[in-house]
Amino acid sequence: MGEEDETFTGRGDDAIELLHELHDYHHEMKTTKSEPRALETLGNFLTWKALEELLSRPWWTRVWTLQEYLVPSNFTFWCDRSYISRESLNKALYVVYKLTKLSVQGNRLSAKSWYPAWSRRRLRHWYRKRSDALPLVALISYGSESKATDPKDRIYSMFNLAKKDDEPSLIKPNYKKDFKASDAYIDFFKAFVKEHDSLDIMCFVHIFNQRCRGSKSVGDLPSWVPDWTAQVAASVMPVMASQASNPSIGNFRPFRRRNEHQSVQGYAASGHHPPRYTISNDKKILTCIGTVVDVVQSIAGTRNESCLNLPLSRTTASIILDEITRTLLLDREDKYLNHPSSPGQFYNDFRALCRAAERNPESIPDSFFHWFRSNQDLVILGHSLKEICRRSLKRPAFASPPTDISTQRRFLDRFEDTTEGMMKMLVTTTSGWVGMAPKRSQQEDKICVILGCSIPLVLRKRATPNGGKKEYYEVVGECYLSGVMAGEVVEQADAGYLKYEELCLL
Repeated sequence: MGEEDETFTGRGDDAIELLHELHDYHHEMKTTKSEPRALETLGNFLTWKALEELLSRPWWTRVWTLQEYLVPSNFTFWCDRSYISRESLNKALYVVYKLTKLSVQGNRLSAKSWYPAWSRRRLRHWYRKRSDALPLVALISYGSESKATDPKDRIYSMFNLAKKDDEPSLIKPNYKKDFKASDAYIDFFKAFVKEHDSLDIMCFVHIFNQRCRGSKSVGDLPSWVPDWTAQVAASVMPVMASQASNPSIGNFRPFRRRNEHQSVQGYAASGHHPPRYTISNDKKILTCIGTVVDVVQSIAGTRNESCLNLPLSRTTASIILDEITRTLLLDREDKYLNHPSSPGQFYNDFRALCRAAERNPESIPDSFFHWFRSNQDLVILGHSLKEICRRSLKRPAFASPPTDISTQRRFLDRFEDTTEGMMKMLVTTTSGWVGMAPKRSQQEDKICVILGCSIPLVLRKRATPNGGKKEYYEVVGECYLSGVMAGEVVEQADAGYLKYEELCLL
């Protein structure tokens, strides 16, 4: 660990002792089928606090120490006068992860303290068993909690981890004083598009965006370039473009699932079209070819009184509710976006939760209750979400007891993946459809399919520079919209039913 961490306090000894105890318990967990041991038998309050202090030290989030942790074949972790091997530490962290699933653990160790160490455990597991290097974008995004004195190191520090020894880097590190971090990020964007013939890197903008976080640590970046200094929680699937079938982006799903992409159906909004684009000489404007699909009409918290209380058959309500359910989960049944959801899957779970939000709110998680309260008046195809839920029919083929919330855990996990992890919200469009757009989307934003980007993007009109006649847009982020995710729009445009146009992005 760093020099400032070497002062002897004795607290480090307590923390290492507890880690050894957790390592021993890992063996017990793997060899017996007994119930999890009571927390009180694993250390005491003071030793858990010592561990929290240890895992909260800056070393765990320094971007350059990631290589120290991953690369050496042997690694011993010292604190005060005690030590633990990396392998034992990783097993102890697995126990911490398991224990935090128990409610009684919540007051002992905060997720904020142990999660950076847990992220490194996941990375080490991948690094030790990898057969192919993961793309640089995946490493940068998963290392989003890492901090660097020089913002350029958010990408430079990952080079040797992301590529094979005999592969050239996408870009070369440049530490000259007149070369800004914004220049490095733009150059990486250009190199990615050239290397992979894809604009999918733009999908990270709504997650890695300092503009909406009130910070400009790397200067004034164009809206189409991710700001990799944005401090966000690490996620194995940060954006839809991280789907398993997208090798240019990659993700950190468990290693045992790394080969599942061979039979996976992925999103392909722009079909097989390569990007058609130009970047201005001043690196401020990206001009690309695409088509406007729809316009955001309503978002959470809005309503249209004239649409309410119209006749709605129970069959129609059920059809609409099924479409809403699929949209909420991005039409995927698993968090790694590997497999499309089956017709009717999760329908009864969503319906039961919505009805419970009105009748018995204390029986459901607060996160879903607050979401329903914000969206219940959202008008979809002429009817509020609340009325659609009330009029819908339960489907016998997918029946589950509405009072047994444990049966809905899988749906809730997926729901949280999209609404919290990917920071998306339910929206409606002028054509009457529903979609999942970035939470900072607004009414009148345009939903577009851009050639070379597998996910539709939400664009917002910006003021025209120098009073010109062209329209310019800001990239808000990626979006799910049913009926356009498999290339349907570009097929219509290729046939002449829709028009392609130049989209100028600032």
